[in-house]
Amino acid sequence: MYASSENPTNVYSTLMPTKNAENLQQIQSLLAFSSEHSSEGAEVLLGDFNCSLPKGQIAGDFEASCQAVVDQGYLDPYSELINDCTFCGENSLTRNDPKLSLVLDHVFIRHDKIEVKKAARTYVETVSLEGTKTNLSDHFGVFVKAGL
Repeated sequence: MYASSENPTNVYSTLMPTKNAENLQQIQSLLAFSSEHSSEGAEVLLGDFNCSLPKGQIAGDFEASCQAVVDQGYLDPYSELINDCTFCGENSLTRNDPKLSLVLDHVFIRHDKIEVKKAARTYVETVSLEGTKTNLSDHFGVFVKAGL
């Protein structure tokens, strides 16, 4: 991530727990921390939030956690523009459940002058390990390009 001294950006990366109440509590703590340390620049929260808002073919999971972030004025450009699952049944490292379709990985951005230029799902290709095709992770990646 690039940020200039003229446009400071606070970036917080996280991996949230997979238990609903604990997930929401930690997201609320992260939001409180980012609010206490906010500046005039942009704020970015990114990582595996282990929450998903239902939209189209995407199922909901720990929705209150994701909604808490959105309610604080953060945009979720990947979900808004692409909305392909990041934790999916089509991934070789998940339960191979065709109904599994969640966006658990997010790049949340907050700033009134942010312009999102591009979003994409990444690391979807498989690699060969000992003759077996496999994904690199049980989650696909998220790419967001934005600027002021």
